[in-house]
Amino acid sequence: MNKEEKKAVAKHISAIGGFGEDTKGYQAMESLIEMGEWSFYWFEKPFCLEMAKWLQRIKLQVQIRDDAVKLSDDALFKYYQNVMGLKVAPSEPEKSYYERLKGI
Repeated sequence: MNKEEKKAVAKHISAIGGFGEDTKGYQAMESLIEMGEWSFYWFEKPFCLEMAKWLQRIKLQVQIRDDAVKLSDDALFKYYQNVMGLKVAPSEPEKSYYERLKGI
């Protein structure tokens, strides 16, 4: 998934939760999707656990571990397709510096 698709998931979830851009929930969602986890050092554990249970209820599969809440790319992909009803754009393999320089 590219960044725009990930941002679309974050905005979709924030809209469902009613999170404004300046709320803790919005910032937490951005962080989870960007970094793939919520460490209990970054956010309070009760907040992370409550949010993780809510995310599972809206069909975003997150893993709750002893030290963090994890989100896999596969879970994000499934949410994008199954819940949001959108198709992921096929991605081209990233070109090397040499290929970009030569315009290949």
